[in-house]
Amino acid sequence: MSTAIPSHPAVDACTPGELAPSVRRRAMMTLMGGLAMSTLDTAAVSTGLPHLARYFSADPETIIFVMSAYQAAMVATLVPLSALGDKIGHRPIYLTGLAVFVAGLVLSSLAWSPASLIVARALQGLGAAGIMSVSVALVRTVYPPRLLGRGMGINALVVSSFLCLGPILASLLLEIASWRWLFLINLPFGALVIAAAGRTLPPPVANAHRFDVVSAMICTLAFTLVALVVGRAVAHWQAIAGMFVAAAVLIAFLIRRDAHNPAPLLAVDLLKRPIFRLSAITATLTFAAHGIGLIVLPFLITRSHGFGAYEIGFLIALWPAFMALSAPLAGPLSDRLSPALLGSMGLSVLALGMVCLAIVPHDATVLDLAWRIALCGIGFGFFQSPNLRALMHNTPPLRSGAASGVVAITRLVGQLGGAGISTASFAISTEGAAIALWVGALLSLLGFFFSTLRLFVKDV
Repeated sequence: MSTAIPSHPAVDACTPGELAPSVRRRAMMTLMGGLAMSTLDTAAVSTGLPHLARYFSADPETIIFVMSAYQAAMVATLVPLSALGDKIGHRPIYLTGLAVFVAGLVLSSLAWSPASLIVARALQGLGAAGIMSVSVALVRTVYPPRLLGRGMGINALVVSSFLCLGPILASLLLEIASWRWLFLINLPFGALVIAAAGRTLPPPVANAHRFDVVSAMICTLAFTLVALVVGRAVAHWQAIAGMFVAAAVLIAFLIRRDAHNPAPLLAVDLLKRPIFRLSAITATLTFAAHGIGLIVLPFLITRSHGFGAYEIGFLIALWPAFMALSAPLAGPLSDRLSPALLGSMGLSVLALGMVCLAIVPHDATVLDLAWRIALCGIGFGFFQSPNLRALMHNTPPLRSGAASGVVAITRLVGQLGGAGISTASFAISTEGAAIALWVGALLSLLGFFFSTLRLFVKDV
């Protein structure tokens, strides 16, 4: 079956099979609009959790489920949705995800109790899974291989910028308006993106791959258990062990069930490719380190150094701000230099930054913390875009949706793992922030090892 992009306005104005630059720009604006909306929502709601706990008179453990339900719904459904996108086309999945996400925004803004907000956030997570499961695949459709790194750089720039903007905007909204505006602020944005998506995104390209509904259900259950275990959503080790074993059995059964499927749901075919496999492992380790850094930073700053709200906001924003500066530079560079080399350079800087944060003195000034946090942001930004390019470049076009799902899963599982490591570190010591940062540095070095291995593996 042909994998060429179907006819589209202005395609003939450039190299055959490529979108014209004007069409590419409009499509990317739409794709980045959806990505910006979901990223802004995550960052803003995370910042607003203490306010929500006070409003609903809820304990921290309960209100944390506002985020956990969102993440668990994403982890549980990302793989089936990415596989469905490969079957019916990526645009329908993206459009449906946008619509469900916006519906979840409305319901979240109308919540009357913690339970109702948690349910609404789970619906938002399902919509976000639709967006994230195919967004990187759509970027690959929009950009030709020779410019793929540039597209991934823009993708990373948008994520970094809105991670930086989210806490600032949330703080302003909570000062002047109700917490419900944390969700309502995104509604006009969502409506515009939905209206534009049908006109600007390339038409869907369906293929003959079989979509197994039973396998999709098994996968959803397995990854729900993974999300609960990795995120430490249960407290007793017996329950954690039982869920881990159940998830492992389900995944093993699913792999065996799909053994003869040319497009298996869990993308085992892609993981057999050395570059893809090493890139996925590297991404999971690095996102765990990133998750640790962003979770423990507020505690490190407030508990150890006693800064005020202004200094805290400024310091936390430095990590994504420097990501936003380095990612667009690393993306185009990866079109000309080895993504493995660039990624390894970024991870070495990230590890150095986390070590420097772990040993920062208790009487540190804002400047002492600022340059350390900036190092982490630069290192992560320099890793992210080249690694995305390596993942997508080593994927057959008809399996782009599966690869996009792997990208999202590595990020979410890594972040959930980082949250679990941070929680455990605080549980075992009053110096939990420093312990977690040392673990984050170790994970970055492990990522450096796997990233460097790619330099000695033949590309496919």
